[in-house]
Amino acid sequence: MSRTIYSVDRVRDIYHSFAEIVGVGHKWLNTPTDKLDVVPGLVLSNERKNFVFDDKWETGYGFLESYTHNFNPYVSLEERVLARTIFNDESFYAYDAYVGFTGMLSKTLGIKVGFTYNFDNSAPDRAYFVPGVNAVFYPSNKGVLTFTTGFQYKFSTPP
Repeated sequence: MSRTIYSVDRVRDIYHSFAEIVGVGHKWLNTPTDKLDVVPGLVLSNERKNFVFDDKWETGYGFLESYTHNFNPYVSLEERVLARTIFNDESFYAYDAYVGFTGMLSKTLGIKVGFTYNFDNSAPDRAYFVPGVNAVFYPSNKGVLTFTTGFQYKFSTPP
């Protein structure tokens, strides 16, 4: 199994973030209503976010979990988690999680509503020192919760 993630986030100074996880996992559930995949694997990443490993291809390891529940043919719940780190320095890690609903408005058009949570502790070179308190603040060493909405279009092939 393979999963590709690409993101850009100007608010958090992420100019690009590419991560590909490839692994061998197991389908714990594979029914018409429930699907659960658990995949440990290797991660290939390239990011630019004012970090010591900027624009370098890095390898690491990670874990992907993905669950989908179809309430009926028109409404589904999706949940997934990706945790990853790099081999060069395992003290830096990132978590990406998503939970959301998809509701179909027609056979091909649907609406998606969900929450994405990202945690990334990989910005030690962007530390801000709080004067007089002896504290260090890392701007990306925090979780970010994002509310997302959008449309989904299902392409189908003729029988």
